[in-house]
Amino acid sequence: MTRGMRRGLARALPTIACALALSLSFAGLAADGDWEMRVCADPDGMPFSNRDLEGYENRIAAVLAEELGATLTYDWFTQGPDMVNFHLREGQCDLIIGVPDGYEDLLTTVAYYRSPYVFLYPTDSEHKVTSLDDPALAEMRIGVQAVGIPPHQGLINRGLGHTVVRRFAGPGLTNAAASFEQVVDALANEEIDVGIAWGPVAGYVAERSDVDLEITPVTPEFEPPFLTMVFAMAIGMRPGDESFRDRLDVALVNRWQEIQAILGDYGVPTAPLPTPTLPADEPSGTVVRVGVVIPGTTGHSRIRASINDLVGDAARMGALMAESDIANLEAVENTLKVLPASSPSAEAAFRAAERLVATEEVTAIVGGLGDGQAERLSEALAAGEVLFFNIGSPSMALRELCNPATFHIEPSAAMYLDALAEWYSERGMESWFVVHEDNPAGEALRERAVRAIESHGGGELAGTAATTIEQPVYSAEISELEVSGADVVLLLLGPADQIAFVSQQQSFASGAIVAMYPHPITQTRDFIAATSDAARDGGADQRMMSWETTLEEGAMGVLNERYTSRWGQPMDTPAWSSYQAIRIVDQAVRDSDSDDSAALVAYLESPDTSFEAKGLELSFRPWDHQLGQPLYVVDVNPDAQWGTNLSQMVAFAELAGTVPSELGDGARERLLALGDDEEALACRR
Repeated sequence: MTRGMRRGLARALPTIACALALSLSFAGLAADGDWEMRVCADPDGMPFSNRDLEGYENRIAAVLAEELGATLTYDWFTQGPDMVNFHLREGQCDLIIGVPDGYEDLLTTVAYYRSPYVFLYPTDSEHKVTSLDDPALAEMRIGVQAVGIPPHQGLINRGLGHTVVRRFAGPGLTNAAASFEQVVDALANEEIDVGIAWGPVAGYVAERSDVDLEITPVTPEFEPPFLTMVFAMAIGMRPGDESFRDRLDVALVNRWQEIQAILGDYGVPTAPLPTPTLPADEPSGTVVRVGVVIPGTTGHSRIRASINDLVGDAARMGALMAESDIANLEAVENTLKVLPASSPSAEAAFRAAERLVATEEVTAIVGGLGDGQAERLSEALAAGEVLFFNIGSPSMALRELCNPATFHIEPSAAMYLDALAEWYSERGMESWFVVHEDNPAGEALRERAVRAIESHGGGELAGTAATTIEQPVYSAEISELEVSGADVVLLLLGPADQIAFVSQQQSFASGAIVAMYPHPITQTRDFIAATSDAARDGGADQRMMSWETTLEEGAMGVLNERYTSRWGQPMDTPAWSSYQAIRIVDQAVRDSDSDDSAALVAYLESPDTSFEAKGLELSFRPWDHQLGQPLYVVDVNPDAQWGTNLSQMVAFAELAGTVPSELGDGARERLLALGDDEEALACRR
């Protein structure tokens, strides 16, 4: 546990926070395993950890990596609040060894040791202090490891604050041991009569000191209402990593005695803590495990990864509802278990996928929300032994990888562009102005958009404009649009840039309808609400969606109602996509009577296979593994008022139509025609 992490419960452990410091680096350290266990740690924080792997947390991490068959790597970082907020939560590491049990805003394992604050004094001292209530303390000179530690507060509560004559943690001290060595020096020089520090630091320094020292726990252990002198330590990870937490719990129990021996090697004084019991065995019968690798709530609004919190949470809720539906609504022998994993970054997603494959024997992984995550997940599962269901990336490049076990619930960019061209052409819009990002991906998207406009919608291109990502001002592009006289401006930009463009367009009188490229983020009620003012003045009055929460017909309406009743949230596209992916995995395993990936791929590719969804029988195209499906267009209500009530959120849009508009006989063929055909696919599966 690093300095800042121990301070994370500032009201509980302020001392350890003051004591440690770090710097950023990467190291691959253990023998190669089947997956990467990446730990945030202190490079100069003895006795806990250092870059030479001499700390007891380094040794515990190595034991756990060995138990779990992982390669141990480190993310070294100068400690402070950014360790949690911008490294663990951003996905640069996945766990921190040694955080207070129940650490705020983190998921924690079972506690694996408890250590008290201690008194430290020479063995030949006249006073053998064991309690804050000892009258002798009133006449003693006391040194504390840091200001505000619980025993220091206990002294203040007793009117003994004046007895604290030395406070040792402060600027220039690089780690906990270094700060407490000054306590030992002060005792040896008779500058103080007794020192107080947290047990692991005191025990480590005392065992290595030339001065004969005695350590005794501070009592009483607890003082109402909130002051405690003993702290239980656990392993911390991102909320949403429940399956990882559970696997670490088992590893801690399996190696319990070895971990306790390591603590003993470092002189860590411990309070009683019984060995935890292992969780109950899983139910008998076949258990189909599906990993759901998605961004989760970061708990900190400034974090860049937090842009995907909303869609990640929706996807998680959709997956969990599918799991319960399979258990409660279907008479099946198989048990399907959803194993969530938090992936704020593409690299974190890759590590999570490898871990789930290695430790959980998953049949499939669902994910792909967030920049680059679908590509990294597809790469992690390229061997084809585990299926990957993409629910978040429309990327054409991803589909051109043609990984044999990758299937796409999320519509492709080509499908969205064809559908947009078809929708607006049917409404007499023929002239288009395309705004795209000035990079290879943006240029490829522009080229595909032009093809859709000309061949699928029968329209023409009036002009184009290339922009940089996060461009602050779009006046030049909007002026070009105005001059072009286009009927429709197609924004092939990211969600944030779409908001900026549409907001600025309101001050111009181009009269062009704004067609916003559908990202998973833009298909949420929150995003629609964020841009609803633009619908009134900027022409962005309709949006394309892969799913719409106001669908009421048949099973679609029932699904929406059950979802909104359970979660109190609109069923946005990511929720439907993850729900459908889980249901497809379940159907494939049951109908093929196998969890072998080759058998499942053959089943999913078969022209005889279909899945009941969106009121139709849908199927995957064999050449790009894309789920053929209708898309929806909604009318934005610019007069809606945002609020936390479900009805207020839903009111921001309502269903306007479907693409294709006719879904009767021959619907399957029309759905499969949206997007690229087999000849257009680069890899030619």
